[in-house]
Amino acid sequence: MRASAKILGVVLLVLLFFAALIWYAALSEDYRGTLTVSFLNVGAGDAVLVEAPSDRTVLIDGGPDDSVLRQLGSILPFYQRSLDIVFARAPTAASIGGLTSVLSRYSVGMVVRSAARSGAPEVQAFDGAITNAEDRGTRLITLKRGQVLDLGGGAYIETLFPDRDATSMSPSDGCLVLKLVFGKTSFLFSCGSQEIENYLATLDGANLKSDVLLATGNDSELFAGFVSPQFAVVPQSCDSGATSSVFSKLNIQTFDTCQGAITFISNGQTVLRE
Repeated sequence: MRASAKILGVVLLVLLFFAALIWYAALSEDYRGTLTVSFLNVGAGDAVLVEAPSDRTVLIDGGPDDSVLRQLGSILPFYQRSLDIVFARAPTAASIGGLTSVLSRYSVGMVVRSAARSGAPEVQAFDGAITNAEDRGTRLITLKRGQVLDLGGGAYIETLFPDRDATSMSPSDGCLVLKLVFGKTSFLFSCGSQEIENYLATLDGANLKSDVLLATGNDSELFAGFVSPQFAVVPQSCDSGATSSVFSKLNIQTFDTCQGAITFISNGQTVLRE
């Protein structure tokens, strides 16, 4: 009798497990055809998870440490151990500090990095992680202005800067400025240089217009005016206390990641905060 009860218990557990998977798949189906962008809480640094309509997953920067792993684990399915694209936008700790751990824990299809260089220890560790990832089949590329990566399902990422060889640029000036587009909606990922932001404002003007801006807290008013986002997100630690008067002046709703991830969903027509 006890053996039969144990077998019945195991069968019930298996059935519950598969039922949970079916419900998960059903709930996930609701988000197909949409773009989900999550600005992760990694302290004073950038980390953005993009889930494209095609189900491809993209990580833009990794923050200063391995706290990005906890954030990814809280959003991605427990069984997912792969990322399609990882962007390392600048050779700085705030951008790539956590990516070394990401490359060791996840199978990554492609790494896109800035051509700018730095002798920082975090960069050297990241270089070693890339070498190991390449041995496992990861592709490494750099991008310049005008180049586009197709994410499928109507979403793509366009490179706005640098527009020249960035190998001799400083880490901040050589940072990749990216625009994520899906239908009539877009997300702009800026860097920390007001000089570059002002340059892009004169170069692109109204074409910078985006629904959501990843900001720095040290943003050019000229640039922010042309972007004219509905939402701005400033990644920061809770003890920072930094605010941007630029966004207040322009009446732009601003969020920070101090208390947790900030997630937006686009259906190609509008962007809503989850």
